[in-house]
Amino acid sequence: MAERKRDRVEFLSLLEPVRDALYGYARRALWDKELAADVVQESVLTAWRSLAKFEPGTNFRAWIFRILVNTIYNFNR
Repeated sequence: MAERKRDRVEFLSLLEPVRDALYGYARRALWDKELAADVVQESVLTAWRSLAKFEPGTNFRAWIFRILVNTIYNFNR
């Protein structure tokens, strides 16, 4: 349980600096602020569920943006 809490704190500390950029990108891609917020939320949840696949020390911003782009792509299908 303590490990999961530590993971959550670490994840949130990595997410905080890129959160606004994720939303801004989604807003420009989708042209709808509510939809952009939903897509960002889905992307963050996907990233959280896939955190074990993220290699510490690599570029978190690039990793989560790839998840966001894939989520937008899947939404637009």
